[in-house]
Amino acid sequence: MKNLLITAMLFFMTPYVFGACNSNSCYGTIDRIYLTHLSTGEIWIRPSDSPSEVLNCNLREGVYMTLKQNHMLFDEIYSAALAALASQKEVNLRIAENSDDCELVYLMIDS
Repeated sequence: MKNLLITAMLFFMTPYVFGACNSNSCYGTIDRIYLTHLSTGEIWIRPSDSPSEVLNCNLREGVYMTLKQNHMLFDEIYSAALAALASQKEVNLRIAENSDDCELVYLMIDS
């Protein structure tokens, strides 16, 4: 019974320990923040894990999530993303499912 419990815990914790993406979020470090004139004021964020196969959205250039400038917490999320990139802290990046540009809904930083 103890082995079954440990196996179940490892199964459910694996994405958060090793960094991974599922259908609506990625957990791990941020690999790149991309500011481009092509984005019309949006910030493109690339997680360290390759999310293209599992996220339920259309990533920009196949790798980037999008933080839209009209997001209510744009400044706060952008600031947190920059801090996470600089410190290599792990984050949870949550997207709007089925969005055309993998729109970022929120970002969480763990201590």
